[in-house]
Amino acid sequence: MFGGKEREQGRQIAEAAFPILDEIEAEDWHWGKAEKAKLEGPGAATKTADEIARLLPVCKSFQVPLLDVLERWVESRQQAFEEQGDEDRAAHVSVIWLSLGLYGYGNLFGLVSQDAAAYNADLAAEGRARGWRK
Repeated sequence: MFGGKEREQGRQIAEAAFPILDEIEAEDWHWGKAEKAKLEGPGAATKTADEIARLLPVCKSFQVPLLDVLERWVESRQQAFEEQGDEDRAAHVSVIWLSLGLYGYGNLFGLVSQDAAAYNADLAAEGRARGWRK
């Protein structure tokens, strides 16, 4: 069980980061519902990097890894959508987690090797351009 200090930090992280993630998820959800073509290539990489860049100051201020913030958010939002009976939206939250966490963060910061199936050259190049990846 978390102590009072950990609960308070979790609440503060949620207040700071969850609205950003909710906005990212909602924009992507509505974009898909409008049946608009998804960005691809360098444009998609820049968009993903911009989204992650919005979250990094929150992570830095609380000294918590981005993936931990994403995990807290996905658990919270999946549960909320499932309780509302919206399985499609709950699944979409997982898509955002994979997009930002595994593919985005992993490629932008060099955690995904070039020979891995999840490797994305556009994201890797964007990460190098921002000084996040060597």
